[in-house]
Amino acid sequence: MEGELSLKHILGHRCPEQNQLHVPLNASVIRNAMWSHFERFTCHAEDEIVARTQDSFTDDDSVPVLACQFSEDGLGGHLLATADERGQVVLMDTRRRAKQSIIGEFTAHNRVIYDIRWNRNGSELVTASADNTIKLWDVNCLCKELSTLKGHMASVKSVDVHSDNPAILVSGGRDGLVVVWDTRYNNRGTHHSPLHVLRYMTNHSSGRSKVGSPISTVSTSRQSVPTAIQSVTVVQSVTVVRFLGDHDILSSSVDGNIRVWDKRSLHKAWHTFEAPKKLGITSMVLDKKYTQLFASCKDSKIYAFDCLRFQKYPIAQYDGHTVSSYYVKLALSPDDRFLLSGSGGHGFPFSTGGYIWEVNNRDDEGFCQSPLVTLAGQGGEVTGVTWCPSQISKVVTCSDNHDTWIWRTGNDGSDKVIARCERYGVRGYLRIRASKTASETPSTTPFRCSQEITAVEENGTKMKTNDISKKNSTDYDKMTTPLSSPPVASSGSSSSGCCGNGSSESSGTAGLYR
Repeated sequence: MEGELSLKHILGHRCPEQNQLHVPLNASVIRNAMWSHFERFTCHAEDEIVARTQDSFTDDDSVPVLACQFSEDGLGGHLLATADERGQVVLMDTRRRAKQSIIGEFTAHNRVIYDIRWNRNGSELVTASADNTIKLWDVNCLCKELSTLKGHMASVKSVDVHSDNPAILVSGGRDGLVVVWDTRYNNRGTHHSPLHVLRYMTNHSSGRSKVGSPISTVSTSRQSVPTAIQSVTVVQSVTVVRFLGDHDILSSSVDGNIRVWDKRSLHKAWHTFEAPKKLGITSMVLDKKYTQLFASCKDSKIYAFDCLRFQKYPIAQYDGHTVSSYYVKLALSPDDRFLLSGSGGHGFPFSTGGYIWEVNNRDDEGFCQSPLVTLAGQGGEVTGVTWCPSQISKVVTCSDNHDTWIWRTGNDGSDKVIARCERYGVRGYLRIRASKTASETPSTTPFRCSQEITAVEENGTKMKTNDISKKNSTDYDKMTTPLSSPPVASSGSSSSGCCGNGSSESSGTAGLYR
């Protein structure tokens, strides 16, 4: 895999006798080595794409970008789609730069697009909008509209496509509905109607959540389309929906619970994951083996749940960023070893940017150390994030500042760099002002640049270690704390991969929130 990051890659040496990777016992060495890789993340002026209405070239017509996602297979994993507040979709070949990267633009909806998803081969794009509809597009035929899915009574907040059968979709919206679709059935000519519908509702008097049985099932009758929800209940907005393997569906709401449904029997959720605080879930992402679920919560924490043992409470948590809205999204690296999240919002200028954590960098109690790095400087709340599936050295962040940034490693031409990756806790590169003269940056200070920058130090009140929270500290190489259980490569122990499903880890984190 191009740009693959591994311990071999970042440490770069092997044991001469056994020809095996030698992993040092001091975990801070590993953390610093990872930083030495991520420090090369930069964004060039040519990789800044401002979202505007079609046939417009002024900044006054720019609009916020709310969603972005790479296709798994399209253009070898380099095909990117973004969606904005005015319902426009932009397709980009990220192997190119600047305007040459834009290969398609079209208006998908007349209102804001909240979510976009690709099918497995990258030939179809799905958009979910505030106009209460979901649309399928063929990107190989000049973005031809394939079908429209109607059944929601309010904005559609999230949509997902089944990994093995692209005809099956699931969606969730502000009307409290979780809708299962199958585009092979219920074709009404102008649109498709739902296959199954469930609704979230809260008893207004008791405040307790009630998730009832489906209000419609497979039917060829138009009467199967859901009718208005009774006024005696208060609707809970569904924030995120995702497929879990072949048969299960995950749905989250503003109450902080994540329910697991079997799509073959949707009468009742058979399991519920619970966040410690009853605040809304803004985003969910699963690893490739469906063993761990990561959920971003409005309490500015990311919780990891065990999808093998289905423990009720989180087995780990990640923090250090700020989640101020439901637009903040998550993404995993192609090897599932690193977690990326947006951050920021009005009133949180020092936490704006993209944040990257190492998934397995957590102690025995399940608490992760501070983020490895931040992708700062974009301005506004960073909402949509996505990681290139075929190149770990490329990520994309979108912001309320109406622009999309493509971050890459190994860029040349420092005079065109507008932002660089930072070590967590060091605030610089809010916006680099280009200098006519550039000198080489000393190797001992990789976080500095030859251009003029506005450097701002963050007091680090959210950081857990004393070394990191020292505002006046300038020895950034010491701003790491060794893991309590550093990874050790040995023939006598086997790792369960980035998902961390070994018995030793699960025994230490199972009771984190009991």
